[in-house]
Amino acid sequence: MIVQHTEAIILMDPIIYKAAEQGNLRALEKKYDISHLLDEFLTVNKNTILHICISSILVKEKFPATGGTDLASAVKFVEDVLSKCPAFLLKANVEDDTPLHVAARSGHASIIKVLIDCKKSQHQDLENVVATKEMITREMIGMLNKKGDTTLHDAVRHNHIEVVKQLLREVDREFSFGANGAGETPLYLAVERHFPDLVSEILNTFQSPAYDGPLGRTALHAATFSNDAGMIENILERYGRDLCKQTDQKGWTPLHLAAYLGCVEPTKLLLQYGREVAYMKDAEGRTALHIAAHRNQEGVTKEIISMCPDCCEVVDNEGRNALHLAVHSRWPTAALIIQNNPSLRNLLNQADNDGNTPLHHYYNSVGYMKGVLNSPRVDEMVFNKKNQTAFQILRSKRFPTDGDEVQYSALQRKRDEFYLVLEVD
Repeated sequence: MIVQHTEAIILMDPIIYKAAEQGNLRALEKKYDISHLLDEFLTVNKNTILHICISSILVKEKFPATGGTDLASAVKFVEDVLSKCPAFLLKANVEDDTPLHVAARSGHASIIKVLIDCKKSQHQDLENVVATKEMITREMIGMLNKKGDTTLHDAVRHNHIEVVKQLLREVDREFSFGANGAGETPLYLAVERHFPDLVSEILNTFQSPAYDGPLGRTALHAATFSNDAGMIENILERYGRDLCKQTDQKGWTPLHLAAYLGCVEPTKLLLQYGREVAYMKDAEGRTALHIAAHRNQEGVTKEIISMCPDCCEVVDNEGRNALHLAVHSRWPTAALIIQNNPSLRNLLNQADNDGNTPLHHYYNSVGYMKGVLNSPRVDEMVFNKKNQTAFQILRSKRFPTDGDEVQYSALQRKRDEFYLVLEVD
């Protein structure tokens, strides 16, 4: 079957492409009048001669490219093209990238100045600076491509600080640069990629910069992930304690994330701004202490217990306290921290929804080591809802040591004596 294409495909003349790539307007004008043939100056992906020229600017790289043009020639080319045909300014390609997107992504501040100045010259009737900034932001810097990126997104993503500064000088301070298609705001991108200078620039420019990230996360989640106390403090000073309580799709606050990663300094900062966040539960009912204990994060476990001792009483959706989860670690240092805290002894024999105490869980864990949960306050005779003691679980799961066998036999005798007394009564 022969497929017929009804839409005509316009191909760019190689002479045009080469002239644009080299920033050579004179070579182009020998054959064409650029002020009247806008559609003929497009590639198959709708790139204009400005797109081609800007993306062909040579930069210092490990592997130098051949061809292309220098920055000065490109600036002159862009200026001359726009003076003859201003329609090129906002012409977007198939990805909805304007020449400004390409310049921001490539880090060419001088090109961006030419593009913005051209736009300003088209609106000389605007009487004040505020109106001009609103127009520039709305019609240029804030324009979205198909990925939902503005030029600010592109500049931040590639850590082009001079370009970011240039764009921020031109924007309306009240404009909200929202999330792109991936759920990233410019602020979130800067924090996630650990560009502290860009974070400061954005926070100092906008009255209320959006801080959203993907999967329900915020810039504070990203700063916590980076374990950057300075960045966390800057964000909290700007947005306040309420941001500490915002959760992602899993129900995790930034404190949950700090607990998971073992970030002690972020944990201190987050708790200083509001201790109540230590009591917040995720989708599984787990607090940050549950997470820290399960991950055997010793420093975070100590910090949370020190500042919020009663959060140890909180249980998850399965009725488990932090000690239940701590004993599952291969090196359960966190379990020892809880076990050896006199005020937390009530956790030693607390049963979960299945009647299992921390000792039941410990003997059922892969990280079983002698010496943990050996407090005389641990009740070794407690039965779960399956009528099993912890030692019965131990025997069913692994070969115990001789010492365990002796201890189990002693407990078994006690149990037999107990039932014998019941039968006599």
